Amino acid sequence: MQQYFDAQMRLLTQAGKQFAENYPEHAGLLNIDSIKERDPHVERLLEGVAYLNANIHKRLDESLPEVSEQVLRQLCPALLNFYPSTTVFQFTPKFSMQESLVVEKGLEITTAQAVENVKCKFTTCHDVKMLPLEIVNVECHDTFEGSELFIKFKWICQGEKENYDLEKLRVYLDGDTPLVSSLYQLLMSTNEPLTVDFGHTNASFNKQLSHASVQPAFIDQRSALLPNASTSHPGYALLHDYFNGRERFNFLDIFLGDQFNLPERFDDFVLHVKSSVKLPPGHKLGAANIKLNCVVGINLFSQDAEPIRLELNRTDYPVIPDQSKRHYVHTYSVDKVQGRDKLTAEESDYTPRYQSVFGDEQRLYTLNLRDIGAAVPSHYINLPVQHSGIDDTVSAKLTCYNGRWPKQTIREGQLSVGGKDMPQLLQVRNVARPSNYKTSHESAQHWQLISLLNLKFSSLASVTELKQLLALFDWSGRGENKRRIESITAVQSKKFNQVKRGIFIQGSELCITLDETKFSCQADVYHFATMLHQFFIMYAPINQSIQTRIECTPSYQEFVWTITPGQSAHI
Repeated sequence: MQQYFDAQMRLLTQAGKQFAENYPEHAGLLNIDSIKERDPHVERLLEGVAYLNANIHKRLDESLPEVSEQVLRQLCPALLNFYPSTTVFQFTPKFSMQESLVVEKGLEITTAQAVENVKCKFTTCHDVKMLPLEIVNVECHDTFEGSELFIKFKWICQGEKENYDLEKLRVYLDGDTPLVSSLYQLLMSTNEPLTVDFGHTNASFNKQLSHASVQPAFIDQRSALLPNASTSHPGYALLHDYFNGRERFNFLDIFLGDQFNLPERFDDFVLHVKSSVKLPPGHKLGAANIKLNCVVGINLFSQDAEPIRLELNRTDYPVIPDQSKRHYVHTYSVDKVQGRDKLTAEESDYTPRYQSVFGDEQRLYTLNLRDIGAAVPSHYINLPVQHSGIDDTVSAKLTCYNGRWPKQTIREGQLSVGGKDMPQLLQVRNVARPSNYKTSHESAQHWQLISLLNLKFSSLASVTELKQLLALFDWSGRGENKRRIESITAVQSKKFNQVKRGIFIQGSELCITLDETKFSCQADVYHFATMLHQFFIMYAPINQSIQTRIECTPSYQEFVWTITPGQSAHI
């Protein structure tokens, strides 16, 4: 809006000056560059006219994007909003915990005190099963074949051992990109079964866990960080979170299997991992780099909007979450709209216009985003003028966020106050500083986004198409993400037919060449390729199997994933 306003002010100033020079007797005061003092009333008038003209020009420029906005709102609404700030929370169980607890997703966590008169609020994105354990030491030693990792767990709660479910240990890898990626690849590339060691006093429980395995966590279709991701293709949410909420991809699940048994009395045990991967030289690995009881949190929370008083012959109404907190509470999405009948005072739900089945409902609304010069674009509800007299007041339930404030005001450990559903036996704190929120693409690019969202799976074999699709979801503005996308130098698709265990398998092998010089390390290539493989699985139709083969240049190191059926069911 500011650019439009400045352009109109320049135009009015130049036009007014020229007109005043030509007709000094009639419009001499319009020449604001003259020696005599400027007339403040004329200046205010010019500013008002400039604002009106700027708004008209902006509305004309937005007339076509408004159509594309409604199309995107149906295909992938997450592309219309900002990507909020994210962080990672760690829960610490108290000694008095007697059995396994599950903290369900959606728990609200805030700061204990307002910072700069701003109190930000986050919610957890996944369920967390509390483990009565703490990692107290982590060591890694290089070997001839790779490395050996020793993770020491300490029991920190009371209660009977059988009351706790330790079949799966979910760990969060914390640190810089080379270290986290190397730890990720190390744990995913074990060359021998995991070994558990309870010490000499419980030597009979020390054994190899032949059924144990390590798998990526939060990589399935239900693990998206954004709440509105479920309305679009799950593969889009995977890409969106990788580039903007990277913390989701730093979690691993260690499945210990049915061979893992606990002795009656013990204080700690060590998990021994042998891998073909070595950590980067000069690394400093410790207990702070592998954490338990962690979950990703996002700066989204529920909020009731200010009541909207309807007026005759008016159709557009701004959605305001909280008038008193307008500078730091912004609308992310409008989840529900209700109206109160003038005569009966009964509440009725409004239906989004493009979700209406027959289109003859009395209460319909359309949602629009408008840039009116505020910190973020504002949401407006559009109601048909012929139905504006049905209700007296309209209310809305919103999902809100705090914009840039979490990054500017919150440090590690300051998010420590759980909401009403927080169990008393737990403590919580953020172990990562909140990230900055990311801005979406400009409205002028909406049609390009829509065309890319309709790509067929076969089109992903094009280097250009694949790069464009990945860049579509990269809002981070970070050079490392841009280099990852630019590293794709070749893509080939080969059909294959196999008979495996008596079953005929038909599918495609995607061979992708990556320039590893654009990554921080080779493990970073593996981490990126793991995400790509999962995306191909989600994007491929269910009647087609996928095998991903990654070739790194110039080392010619290869990563190959097993054949996996596609998961996309196009109806």
